[in-house]
Amino acid sequence: MSPDLWAATGIGFGFLAILVLAEVSRKSWHLSTESSRKIVHVGGGLLTLPLPWLVTSPHVVLGLAVASSILLFAGRKLKTLKSVHAVHRRTGGSEYFPLAVALLFVLSLDREWLYLASMLVLAVADAGAALIGSRHGRLRYWVEQEDKSVEGSLVFLLLAWPVIFLPSFLLTELPLSILLPGTLIVALLVTGFEAISTGGTDNLFVPIGVCVILPKITAQPAEEIHSQLLGLLAMFPLGGWLAWRTRTFHAGGAIAILMFCYGAWTLASERWAVAPLAGFVTYALGRRILPARPEREAPVRVVIVFRTVVTALLLLVIANLHHLHEPLGEAYAMAVAAGIVHSLWNHWQIRNEGKRGREILYCALTICSLWISLAVLDAAKPLAFLLLLLLPAANTLCQKITHRPPQPWGAFQLSLTLIATITTAINS
Repeated sequence: MSPDLWAATGIGFGFLAILVLAEVSRKSWHLSTESSRKIVHVGGGLLTLPLPWLVTSPHVVLGLAVASSILLFAGRKLKTLKSVHAVHRRTGGSEYFPLAVALLFVLSLDREWLYLASMLVLAVADAGAALIGSRHGRLRYWVEQEDKSVEGSLVFLLLAWPVIFLPSFLLTELPLSILLPGTLIVALLVTGFEAISTGGTDNLFVPIGVCVILPKITAQPAEEIHSQLLGLLAMFPLGGWLAWRTRTFHAGGAIAILMFCYGAWTLASERWAVAPLAGFVTYALGRRILPARPEREAPVRVVIVFRTVVTALLLLVIANLHHLHEPLGEAYAMAVAAGIVHSLWNHWQIRNEGKRGREILYCALTICSLWISLAVLDAAKPLAFLLLLLLPAANTLCQKITHRPPQPWGAFQLSLTLIATITTAINS
């Protein structure tokens, strides 16, 4: 048997031993399921740390991950492995964990420092945040149907920064002027990923986020990293305060839109971030100016934010991967502006009847926001405004035909956004 298979077999038996330890601990010492889950979480993470030095074949690691996922999935279906699965919340985190290990092994190939930093965040920071948050969390916030704690998120950040920094410092020759602010940026961003992830998906998004973002951040000049850190530290408190004051967004929704704005800045430029930020501010202020019926409009959740920005997000990723920022700038601006139009139109339909002055102010704010979103990327052209005028007309027609109240975001709005975006791209 090859050395790779011997190493994978040893790690596999080690993982089985951790599962047995968690089961025995839960039954003999009456540990809570959250505590026994973290034994598996931390133990499995630490066990796989030397993987890049022990195994060279991605296929062997993939096979190990698939076998582990099948074992955990079977334990869920057969209602065994209660040390992992006997929790009241719905979560697939245990099955995502082995998949994350395999993906990290491939993404960080020949860059052991990336693998270590990513796995340590998954094993240490995530586990510590869950334990502290579940036991001592008092300041709660909602993300979709799950409630999380500010204390848990702070613990995650305080643990994530050093475990990202240490492998980067010990295994690379990057200077401290880059490592200290750069690793803090990554820690802040993956804290946001952890905050808005539900159903155990943080076991996948958090380590992959570290592995992808860390080399990009640390490859930039120190001055750019410092300015990005200052912008990030200013953006999140201000955005959180605005969301809290206007009661427009759930905490998860506010974090999601701010992370999108920051991602637009880092992957493209400040101009690409100004466009969605203008929409975020306009929508929050618009709901404040014209309050809606409370029973008709709830705070915006993560899934609604994702639907709103998904077209712009795809353009952002394509532009970054293929260096097409200039050709796709106008289409990106249209995608953002279309999201603003749909969101503000929906709110207009379910608002309380306001004073005429407030309605005029609402319309003026909308026009100003659309102009900013288009103008910063040189897309403020007659065709763009014509397309944007057609969006609420199409929404109104659809509402009259279906005789249903407007939905916050759905397939129809997404289709209209795609049509407007593609039309803009063709004519730009």
